[in-house]
Amino acid sequence: MHPFFKNLLLILATCLTLTSCQVSKDAFELGATQANSNGLMSVRATPPSIGYRRLEAYSGLNSAIKGFVQTKGYPDFIIEQRKLGKMAMVCFYPKKNQAYMIQALLNLPEETQVLGPEPIGEKDKRLFKAIREVENAALAYGQ
Repeated sequence: MHPFFKNLLLILATCLTLTSCQVSKDAFELGATQANSNGLMSVRATPPSIGYRRLEAYSGLNSAIKGFVQTKGYPDFIIEQRKLGKMAMVCFYPKKNQAYMIQALLNLPEETQVLGPEPIGEKDKRLFKAIREVENAALAYGQ
């Protein structure tokens, strides 16, 4: 075999290995954080919240979710439900007064739907504001 083709195969094999490693890491992250994913989750990059970590993992496993996050940005809060390979997640953007629902089947981009935006109610906005205030106070206390 020509050395060029050997090198090309080596590069392709390395890329596939790295890609599968990232997929494994994302799948592991979802499993590791599953127990803490019930209810409303804050999405905060620093320090990384459970909601942020789960959304990052979903984005790594499903290009449709990744595209949604790249287009809309990270939501402030999410609620997620998983059942038998199906996932539904509501992403809340209180500053924009918008909520979107993502429905996915087995992390397949072609089986992923994004519904919305829908307006967020006043009661929910007050809840989100109160949660952020508590989180910010806790972060300030820890410094």
